[in-house]
Amino acid sequence: MKNKAAPRIHSLWLNVGLALVAVTLMSAVPVIIKFISVSPFLVGAVRLAIAVAGLGLWLRLRGERLSLTADQRRVLLLLGVVFGCHWLTYFYAIAISSASIAAIGISTFGAHLLLLGWILQGHRANLVEILAVVLAMVGVLLVIDRYSVESTEMWGLLLAVLSGFLYALLPVIHQKNRDLPSRTRALGQFAVALVLFSLGLPF
Repeated sequence: MKNKAAPRIHSLWLNVGLALVAVTLMSAVPVIIKFISVSPFLVGAVRLAIAVAGLGLWLRLRGERLSLTADQRRVLLLLGVVFGCHWLTYFYAIAISSASIAAIGISTFGAHLLLLGWILQGHRANLVEILAVVLAMVGVLLVIDRYSVESTEMWGLLLAVLSGFLYALLPVIHQKNRDLPSRTRALGQFAVALVLFSLGLPF
């Protein structure tokens, strides 16, 4: 029994370690963006260029070709615009407020996802889920000491919450368009967003 349990325990700790690394890297992103203080358009364009180049090379090596219908092109355009706006609002939330406020605001992604599931996919909400959404939103609102037009922290939080909403839209759109291969959806999403960010580089 001990010999059989050892691999499971090792696998569990490996997964926990990988999850901690992933969370650490994700939490480091807003801190790094705030620290380097460069244009959000430049940050987004560089990250997207790397992603598009990597995915494009991967598809090329696998011999996969993109053959898309007009409807599928519109889906990829929608994905790219939503994803680009999600990144842009997140980057500006970091720039005008702080890394911590932006991270807290975007963490409402889970609450938005529940709401979108209820509204767009007909999922039934139970009392625990409703309570969780209410508590999450109240907790986020309590982060700001003062709500006023002059408060950059308030605007940063609102932008981050909007970014979380746009981020929650992405899996809904992906789920409704599973006829497209996931790699094709990812490449189209990043490529369209790269065009949007590149257009903002001169500014």
